[in-house]
Amino acid sequence: MKKKTIIIIVVMVIIIAVAAVVAVLLLNKKSPNKQQEQIQEINDNSTHIIEGTYTDEKVTNLASAKKSLENIKEEINIKDLDELKEDTIYDGGSSINIYSFYQTKNNVQVFDSYLQVYTDKEGTVHGVINNLKDVKDDIDTENILSKKEAKQKLNDYLKEKNIDEYSLEKENLYIYPFDNKNLVVYYYNIKINMQNIVVIEDAKNGKILKPYNSYNTSDLTEERINKYKVKSDYYEMVDKKRNLTMSRVIDSETDELYTWKSLEDAQNKELDDSIDHFENVMWVYDFYYNNYNIKGFGNGVENVDVFDQARILTFIDEETGEKETYDMTDNAFFSENKIVFGAERKPNIETTAHEYTHGIFTHNVKDLGEPSKENVEASSINEGYADVMAMALEAYYKGDDNLDGTQNRRDIKNSTIDYNEFLDKGYSENKREEHYYSVIISRVAYDTSKYLTLDEYTDLWFDAMFLLKGTDCHYYNVRYAVIRVAESRFDSETVEKIKKSFDDVGIPDLEKFITIKRYDEDRWSDKNVVKKHKVTTKTEIPKKDNKADLHTYKIFESNNGFEAAKKSCKDKGGYLATITSEEENTYVYNFMRGQGYESAYFGLTDIEDDTWKWVNGEKLDYTNWAEGEPNHENNVEHYGMFYWKNKYTWNDGDFGTSTVAGGNAYICEFE
Repeated sequence: MKKKTIIIIVVMVIIIAVAAVVAVLLLNKKSPNKQQEQIQEINDNSTHIIEGTYTDEKVTNLASAKKSLENIKEEINIKDLDELKEDTIYDGGSSINIYSFYQTKNNVQVFDSYLQVYTDKEGTVHGVINNLKDVKDDIDTENILSKKEAKQKLNDYLKEKNIDEYSLEKENLYIYPFDNKNLVVYYYNIKINMQNIVVIEDAKNGKILKPYNSYNTSDLTEERINKYKVKSDYYEMVDKKRNLTMSRVIDSETDELYTWKSLEDAQNKELDDSIDHFENVMWVYDFYYNNYNIKGFGNGVENVDVFDQARILTFIDEETGEKETYDMTDNAFFSENKIVFGAERKPNIETTAHEYTHGIFTHNVKDLGEPSKENVEASSINEGYADVMAMALEAYYKGDDNLDGTQNRRDIKNSTIDYNEFLDKGYSENKREEHYYSVIISRVAYDTSKYLTLDEYTDLWFDAMFLLKGTDCHYYNVRYAVIRVAESRFDSETVEKIKKSFDDVGIPDLEKFITIKRYDEDRWSDKNVVKKHKVTTKTEIPKKDNKADLHTYKIFESNNGFEAAKKSCKDKGGYLATITSEEENTYVYNFMRGQGYESAYFGLTDIEDDTWKWVNGEKLDYTNWAEGEPNHENNVEHYGMFYWKNKYTWNDGDFGTSTVAGGNAYICEFE
């Protein structure tokens, strides 16, 4: 063989080998490259993180939280603390408080720009999450349109869209990021018929910027509802105690309002699904209020409107004004302060809890609007969190200790979707990515439930959600928030398990993206935290606070009232049950439900002198009244009870008189 031929063959072999190596490298480096791009993007616009006890001063309110930042202003890039305005305090129950501030420049609020200081329950600072925007000091906030001039521009714009009537729900002046620059804008939330949309207007010249969150049920129009509301056969359910309303909506095909034919029908639980949907919303409302002190969706949005029997969802293109319809028949959705159920969506707690959690996330963490290429990651976290909490609430509702690992048709526990797939495939407008990628977060949460109790799981994930307010809401922000809360209440072994759960779906540590400044040690005061009241299912009988031995309980029925029940328990060698701790309250309630009862007397009464007392003379140190109770309705309700309308909390009532559909059960306690 000639030398020249050998050289050619060798060169060809080398070229083929190099090509093969390059191909393998290209196939295997796609995700790391994507991740490096994201790392660079985040470093260019990073959240500044401080960890540890950077001050010995105790933080107990927003004023002291703000003062604590004085010595670290340069490190978190704050020139003037007066630019921080007090926002909210989140009480994380057993181990953490979160103090939030929003940013201003020249007394104008910067849109979606927050800083959070978090502490333990003793007031010891443990860190700062700072997502304040870079806004130049010389931004002109003076030479802008007046409110009157700006509203006229808004009216002109809406008239061009053939919108003559609307109500202005909210109006804010913001410094707002648009096309890579900061503008001063008027930010309007308006309601058109039953639809809430956002319109953003340049405060300098009145130019309308692209609105978002523009969707509507075409069934729900004020004109149609008012048209039928005057009829005697239209009924709307109103829960004044919780500030909830329930309406059935119009069928867009027949243009007729679904109604209850009589008041009796409207009150008939067996008639249709609407009542069940409404009662599920009540239950979820009570769960979040009793456990986290959140009324409605929180942050001032206390009224929740519920609609049933929807069929058509109409999406309005903001630029063209064209309408696209979406079949709502077997679906549900949340918007602003509404939860809407499709006509064939069967009532269940998981769906209700999912949509309700969307409301809490939107009004307390991030208002994301419609999912888009820019916010699909944050939107998928919103979706994932809705599933995270819905799995927990479903378990509480059913009395289970474990999550079932599925949610709204998603098989979470068996999902193989991970963070690298999200980076690889990116965003496509052909499908709802926020639902597809939501299982990345919910799968992590499900995995943590395997080594946490239901209470621990629920508190951990819910409390961590509120640390996301000071972030841009990426997957690694969720990891950081969950780990920080976990470190406040669990031992190191459990924290490492939680980290591994994030590792298993490829969500990296935040420190891969930004530098974290650490101060001293992290002096969490107490990792053996005392749980707050939670709707739990205990398997062992609790001890009474003032006795060392275990007590037992039995449930009976009688149609002869409280006094007869009291005598019956005494004749049996016991007494009407006395409840002296949260642990005992949880056990006794679950015992009652486990025996097939929804309501029952226990041994608390004020019949003698209008002072609530236990029938056996024990001191009344612990109570767990439902909101608005005791109310002595009609001056006949003098007896403590569990009542089917209130989960785990107490009602004053009188079976057989003012307390409707309560039954006739009573619980005896034996030492």
